[in-house]
Amino acid sequence: MYIESVIVADEYLTPVLTLNYVSYLQTSHRAVSRELGVYAIGVIDPSTGACKVQIRKIDDHSLVNEIDLGVTVDASDLHNYVAPYFFKINGTLKLHVVVSRHCANFDYFVIDPSTWSIEKSKSVNINATYVQLAIYKGKVVALYRKGSASDTARPLAMYDLENDTETIIVSAPDGIWIYPVVRAVEMFGNGKLAIAWSYYDSSSGMRYDVRLLIYDPVSDKWYAYNGAEKTLPVAYNDADCLITSDYNNVQLIEYNEELYIVMTKFYGKAPSYLYLSLIHISEPTRPLYISYAVFCL
Repeated sequence: MYIESVIVADEYLTPVLTLNYVSYLQTSHRAVSRELGVYAIGVIDPSTGACKVQIRKIDDHSLVNEIDLGVTVDASDLHNYVAPYFFKINGTLKLHVVVSRHCANFDYFVIDPSTWSIEKSKSVNINATYVQLAIYKGKVVALYRKGSASDTARPLAMYDLENDTETIIVSAPDGIWIYPVVRAVEMFGNGKLAIAWSYYDSSSGMRYDVRLLIYDPVSDKWYAYNGAEKTLPVAYNDADCLITSDYNNVQLIEYNEELYIVMTKFYGKAPSYLYLSLIHISEPTRPLYISYAVFCL
């Protein structure tokens, strides 16, 4: 599916601008830097598969720069995308970008916002899908579903982009894929990392459950949703990590230094029936604390 236009709305959901992308596949990944007054959008050219990042001003959405990453993907495969992230590490703000492919290698870029030029790039030759970037122990890491198209087990893994080492976060036996995506955000600006997942059983063709795992840098430990301390890797069906079995698709949103868990429910292989749930987690005084939950049916 190609998107020819994107409507940009303000915090009150009032449309303020329509951006036309007749020549681009809009990958719907955006990063915002209030400090720089800009946001970045990952785009893919549907005719060539060329991967680019557009930089636009927050106030009027005018184009500041368009960065050609010099790599391509299969534009017909909707698993593929370009995702930008603004990270400040040791006081230095950079734009980090990942080009994610379907069960294939991924590319990583670091862009200098003073010139919008690529200062670092690398290709990681690991079969991965749904690659996302996050900060873990002060470093940029990639989180993804590991596995080729022929692999029957597809766990959730993390790759240290500085030291080129891989860690399995959530294990998966044959027939189980951590699905549909890995969702990771840095929580509260204090180094906590939240990872949520559901899983897909290839024997039934169904998705199941929503689970959550959080890393706390103060204790240097991982904790399950119920606060139990965990050792990596955790099992795909770990009972301590379970949020609910009523939903089977998840997204994490960090807003105003707080974490929101957005969950939807799929019946069968397509979202013919769709339900939505929202859970809000405040700044925890213990590993996890739910202040309230709102369910929208």
